Amino acid sequence: MEIGAAVWVLEDEMWREAAVVAVDEQAGVVECSVEQEITDEQLKLEGDDGASNEDDFLPAPHRKRRNSRLNRRGSMRRLHAVPAAKVLPRNHGEAYHTVEDLTKLVHLHEPAILQVLRHRFFHGLIYTSTGSILVALNPFRRLDLYSESIKEKYYKLGADKEAAKQLAPHVYTVADKAFRTMLSVMRDNKVNQTILVSGESGAGKTETTKLIMNYLAYVSTCRSAAANKSSAAKGQPTIHDRVLESNPILEAFGNARTNRNNNSSRFGKFIKLGFTSTGEMLGAQISTYLLERVRLVSQGKGERNYHIFYELCKGASNEDRDALILRDVTEYKYLNTSECYIRLDGVDDAKSYQETRHAMTSIGMDNDEQLHVMRVVSAVLHLGNVHFVSEKGRDSSTIDSSSSSLESLQAICKLLGVEQEVLHSTLCTKQIKAGAEFITTKLTVSQATSTRDSVVKTLYSNLFNWLVARINSSIQYKEERGSQFIGVVDIFGFEIFEENCLEQLCINYANEKLQQLFGRFVFRMEQETYVSEDIPWQFVDYPNNDICVTMLERRQMGLFSLLDEQCLIPKGNDEKLANKYNEQLLKESSYSVSKLQRAKGQFVIHHYAGDVCYSTNGFCDKNKDHMHTEAIDLLKTSKFGFVRSIFESADGMSSPTAAKKKMDDRGSDTRRRSGIMSSTVVAQFKSQLTSLLEVLNATEPHFVRCIKPNDVASSAAFEKKRVLEQLRCSGVLEAVKISRSGYPVRFVHDVFIKNYSCILSQQSNIPDRQLKQVAMEFVTNFTAKFNLQTDSKRPPFQVGKTKVFCVPEAHNALEAARAKALYKSVITLQRYCLGYAVRAAYQRQRQSAILIQSSWRRVSCRRRYMYVIQRQRSAIKLQSHSL
Repeated sequence: MEIGAAVWVLEDEMWREAAVVAVDEQAGVVECSVEQEITDEQLKLEGDDGASNEDDFLPAPHRKRRNSRLNRRGSMRRLHAVPAAKVLPRNHGEAYHTVEDLTKLVHLHEPAILQVLRHRFFHGLIYTSTGSILVALNPFRRLDLYSESIKEKYYKLGADKEAAKQLAPHVYTVADKAFRTMLSVMRDNKVNQTILVSGESGAGKTETTKLIMNYLAYVSTCRSAAANKSSAAKGQPTIHDRVLESNPILEAFGNARTNRNNNSSRFGKFIKLGFTSTGEMLGAQISTYLLERVRLVSQGKGERNYHIFYELCKGASNEDRDALILRDVTEYKYLNTSECYIRLDGVDDAKSYQETRHAMTSIGMDNDEQLHVMRVVSAVLHLGNVHFVSEKGRDSSTIDSSSSSLESLQAICKLLGVEQEVLHSTLCTKQIKAGAEFITTKLTVSQATSTRDSVVKTLYSNLFNWLVARINSSIQYKEERGSQFIGVVDIFGFEIFEENCLEQLCINYANEKLQQLFGRFVFRMEQETYVSEDIPWQFVDYPNNDICVTMLERRQMGLFSLLDEQCLIPKGNDEKLANKYNEQLLKESSYSVSKLQRAKGQFVIHHYAGDVCYSTNGFCDKNKDHMHTEAIDLLKTSKFGFVRSIFESADGMSSPTAAKKKMDDRGSDTRRRSGIMSSTVVAQFKSQLTSLLEVLNATEPHFVRCIKPNDVASSAAFEKKRVLEQLRCSGVLEAVKISRSGYPVRFVHDVFIKNYSCILSQQSNIPDRQLKQVAMEFVTNFTAKFNLQTDSKRPPFQVGKTKVFCVPEAHNALEAARAKALYKSVITLQRYCLGYAVRAAYQRQRQSAILIQSSWRRVSCRRRYMYVIQRQRSAIKLQSHSL
């Protein structure tokens, strides 16, 4: 690394701009002049001498350092010695906001990616490509990027491969590529397509998914105009309309306001869009994953329950309010504990309710069916207002006799069509099987409250599943010969909270599996790059998360299998589970636990995105997913066929067409009366995830990584540290490591020759047809001249069809040789410049001297002439007087 080189330095987990001042190769230390941003308050701490109070604002590791100075307002430069491993080369001569594809950067690493994204964000350029991956920044403002004219532009130009290359990165480019690839392979291999959208809450996943669906519906409409005109003439919603109208329904029942996002999806979904061989949309199918059930009974401060509850309370007509026995939104316990009733993104709940009802109508739900759905929603709210008290002198509980609880109990019975006495008894008692008989025992207040909340979770999640099935019945399609699909995956991003529970473990496990798929895809793309460039390919190890995934899902003594095993043991609990983990998994490289964590029942998993500390508190109960089967059986005897239908199957995925049918039987003796589900939550989720991955592995994937630039939803803030965390969690940086595991530095032929022609006195202006040949001769001569060590598996240079690839050591040698060559050239230029300057100065002095001399001679001559003339005049005057 040469003196004066522009570099990035890693300090306090952040990359800072710097310049190399000195290099100690033996110690592996580089001394750099580091630039650090400081605030106005920190600037005020500076004394009059500009250095007396530096230590007040410098980070602790760098206090008492000398040679610090302010170089401009808002930043400072200081000398700092850092390990060479924490220094990376900086790209120079780049207008960062014009970089549309990160892989085009010579140096592709964390700080380079961060710098480009930051510059593009402030220029309103929120989309950036990383090869075949799209990085999408949430702008937190409306941009004119999604109009009909822009859709038309991307659709028309997308048909021409050369024209398509000129299009700026956009979510439409991803959707268009998936659509056209699907149509092109239909004739040959018939490979389905998937678009995976990921990111943390508030990064814009839901909106991105809707934009993708919108664009696919648009291009499909362009290819099926006749069918659309026929449906429009009949006044019926087209299949495109019905598919798009599924979004408001899913958002109303599955989205909520959180501290991170006003419209956060609290479930994952996979939308399968079917197309004919000509590109006409046939229909769709939606699968959902991990609905957040605990939100129904408890929300954090500043968060809301699901949108539908507020929409119903604020938007229902007076007639519906009476029929649904609605109260004010502030009177429901499930809504008022967080004291948060509105959204901060300007969305009106009353208006959203009308949009939700319109969407229900569009998918074919009549008014009666919609009213049945809202009955269940209202019943859920009233269940939260049922309170329990202890019976006098007993540990058993009963429903509070206050008017509020009794009114809510009566409302529930009317809304769900069950008997009040039976519901009262069901919520306050449970049956335990003893031999061939069942014994009824009374519940304590806490047990009854827990039972009520369990019923609410089951009731709402079954309603949600029913709605998904109902939507599918409206938009589903029969697979025809030659038909294909494009799948859109909107999955929850990697989560790291202060307290991480089973929900976070399942979500992060899903991200580990998707990262595994992502890594293999990027590695395959890298292989294809080498093949297309006609470069000999040797397998190299690349970063992967196989060890962590194996530890989680291993059948024998895996983390999940140990959890399921503990749930089957009669006296299994969280404490025993934590001990079992520490006994069986401590030898795993992806697992660790400190003494303090062991005492608290915690453990750490080393995920690809970072270390996460999980608490085993509640693991067993959440995994068992207790259901009070007596309450469920009661609801299955409801006088309303709709209520019965959503409980007809054990998993709640009943067919919506069964809404008007009666239940065939009241239950099965095979159901476990203990209330524990026959299949655990983890087992169900693993099964769902396995099915999803089987589909994804059989398709050609496309990736969109959504990034949240700041936590305050500001269009003028770019928090580098937060963005860097998300780039790591989304796997973008892992993808960079994989893509650059072979040859991390790459140049286009003409750029390579232009940059390094000075080393071997090579001409820089060479015809395009000779560029590859010249580049090959150049690297051969350079390798020989500078005696570079060659490796049979990975030579220092590879010359492809359009690019030159080199390993870091070879690039460092190039830069060092270039610096020396430039130094010689600079000395020569300085010599000529100095000679020119001296000659020019001499010429100026000579001309000045000549000018002064000529001027002086002129003045002298004039004086002498005037003297002579004066004498003559005086003589003449004297002579005239004498006469």
